[in-house]
Amino acid sequence: MKAPGTRRFVTPTATVELDRSLDAAILALARDVAGEVIDVVESIAAETVEMATRDWYTLVRKRSGRSGAGTKYRMEVKGDVIRAVVYNDAKALAKRDVNVDAQGRLLPGRQEKADSIVATEEFYAYFVHTPGALSTIAKSVPMAEYRQLMKFFRANGRLPEGYIAAANVDRLGRKRPVGLARLVRNPLRSDGKPVWNKLVIKGSGPVIKRRALDLNRALQAAANRFGRR
Repeated sequence: MKAPGTRRFVTPTATVELDRSLDAAILALARDVAGEVIDVVESIAAETVEMATRDWYTLVRKRSGRSGAGTKYRMEVKGDVIRAVVYNDAKALAKRDVNVDAQGRLLPGRQEKADSIVATEEFYAYFVHTPGALSTIAKSVPMAEYRQLMKFFRANGRLPEGYIAAANVDRLGRKRPVGLARLVRNPLRSDGKPVWNKLVIKGSGPVIKRRALDLNRALQAAANRFGRR
């Protein structure tokens, strides 16, 4: 049965499915009898990976760089199915505070002190989202603008709309904005949807469509070779 979200090409003699594991010996054998089919499928996967890696940080603000660079592909052969699996192996450590007893069992409710557990949050790139349509970012202000804001703050005890500060009291206890910045529209604002879905799941569609003729020719060549045996 075809898994949801996969794309399958069927001929009387072979099935090629772009989806999702592989034994190297089986793949080597498959290349002997259907090498051109594998080459086309692999090139589709490679192009999808290249496109996703290139466009990843045009949709999200760059942090560690791992989520975008973690996109890869692998080839799989199972029976008469040849598959190219595009995946992302970027991982991150997620620290969370939980309430546990002496035996490590979770406790309900809240405690004054909670033990911290460090857990591995695998494959986090699948959950990266584009910023929402109303997303904003903080931008530092030039000195002339900073002086005007400080004048406003001293007169009104607050900042004008559209500005934020990390704190309104400095390290000497004086009441004044610290880390002052202006809120501006995020240049990467979008629909807030998952980046993986946009670049890989949906993004592979045009690549597959553009290479469909090459794939059909490769399938026919393999079928003709099988027929002569």
